[in-house]
Amino acid sequence: MKLIVGLGNPGKDYERTRHNLGFEAIDAFAAKMDFGWKKSEKHDCLLSKGVIDDMDVMIIKPQTFMNESGHAVHSVASYYKISPEDILVIHDEMDLPPGRMMFISKGGTAGHNGVTDIQERLGTQNIPRLRIGIGRPVGHIAKENWVLGMPNPEDRRAISETIRNTPDAIRDWIVQGTERSMNRWNTRT
Repeated sequence: MKLIVGLGNPGKDYERTRHNLGFEAIDAFAAKMDFGWKKSEKHDCLLSKGVIDDMDVMIIKPQTFMNESGHAVHSVASYYKISPEDILVIHDEMDLPPGRMMFISKGGTAGHNGVTDIQERLGTQNIPRLRIGIGRPVGHIAKENWVLGMPNPEDRRAISETIRNTPDAIRDWIVQGTERSMNRWNTRT
């Protein structure tokens, strides 16, 4: 089984903010694959299950706030016995320009608290990720205000185009794995 995790903060106040791009990407994937969401109190997330190319797939949106995303991921992964290599975490990334996406197979968090919590709870950095660029803060804007803010119209256009491509990128990861997905998607601008 593969587990796809979209990171974000629950609630209307956070919709379409930079920090919720993981939610936007997983919503686009769910819509394209015709997966429906249901609330899981047990795992503190929204989840859905389906089959893609004979592979069982589960998608989740943790319903804790970003900094505690690892709770739901650990709960689901433990319950369904899913190894970290079979988990894809999708999140916003300040080290990439707005709209650029990039797969990585493992590595540090670059200060992303949601990813940090997941890695700490799973006890490894060997968790594949799909990072979606939001760029760095402009001027004297604090990092926290930047990620919780709305992209300007130009950045939003770039991000929206990338979000339209994420269902195909996620499907490639499920079917072909991290390395082949990196070769296909990391070269795009």
